[in-house]
Amino acid sequence: MKKLLLLLVPILAWGQNFSIDARSLSNMGNVELLKQIAENKEIDGNPYLDKSYSETIIEMRDGNRVKVMARLHIGASYFEIKGNNQELLKYTPDKGAIVEHLGKKYWTKDITPLNSIPQTVLVSEIITENPYGLLLHSRKKIEQPRKESISMPSSGFSDPKNPKWVDTSSYIVTRNNKQYILEGNLRNLWESDLLLPEHRNPKNKRKLKNETEIFDWISELNKQ
Repeated sequence: MKKLLLLLVPILAWGQNFSIDARSLSNMGNVELLKQIAENKEIDGNPYLDKSYSETIIEMRDGNRVKVMARLHIGASYFEIKGNNQELLKYTPDKGAIVEHLGKKYWTKDITPLNSIPQTVLVSEIITENPYGLLLHSRKKIEQPRKESISMPSSGFSDPKNPKWVDTSSYIVTRNNKQYILEGNLRNLWESDLLLPEHRNPKNKRKLKNETEIFDWISELNKQ
């Protein structure tokens, strides 16, 4: 009897907070049926953060939580969820919802970057703001082959290389509702009001060529 009670406790606790029926999302967020389309073999790669479906937890604004199997389509910023009866569901997180996927938390955020136009993006937190934070906007786009890379065989027909999905993710530095996207020329970053006055000096300038340099730079600023 004791063993039976011990087994029932975690099952009941889980059942109170989660539903494994992905269709229940239809009443809780921005969800629609997704048509199953055959993979385009003429485009190399794929638009997903990870092509496999993984256990994912969606927490709505009202605190309701749903556990599903999903993968993140970063070509179009939505989660592809396995529903019942072989159905696929497209879920775009509403503002206020948080999605736990592959060890990170994702949410929809309005940003007005100092070096870009206002936009709504799906982000995950890399460094908690203190006073500077770092967000990651994961995304991919289709890149067409360059003309010089297209071969022209002597047989009389062309055999161009395929277009491919490429990672175009970007990091976003934040402080007090200010944002700066780390892409292109960062010259204006060093004089921008995103940085505190005491941090706008030559010694804090970096080329920020890779993730490690970005993480180290934010960490150094937060320690000053």
